[in-house]
Amino acid sequence: LRDQVPEALEVFDFAEPAFVTGDRAETSVATQALYLMNAPEVLVASDAFAERVLAEPGADRDHVELAFRLALGRAPTNLEG
Repeated sequence: LRDQVPEALEVFDFAEPAFVTGDRAETSVATQALYLMNAPEVLVASDAFAERVLAEPGADRDHVELAFRLALGRAPTNLEG
């Protein structure tokens, strides 16, 4: 199993799992974005995240700050908030 990439992650550029490597090529292609937009697991996780954020009292700005803290571990910058 160590040398197999899970099927759900095949659209991403993993290094060859059978070899030890400290670096890999970086690419962004349409199939990666489409996977993240349409995969059932991603949709369930994003819905749960939105429900968690919106369940907290506060204005939209408070929800944005909470989402940043939960997802990124930091407050949004002035440009992001």
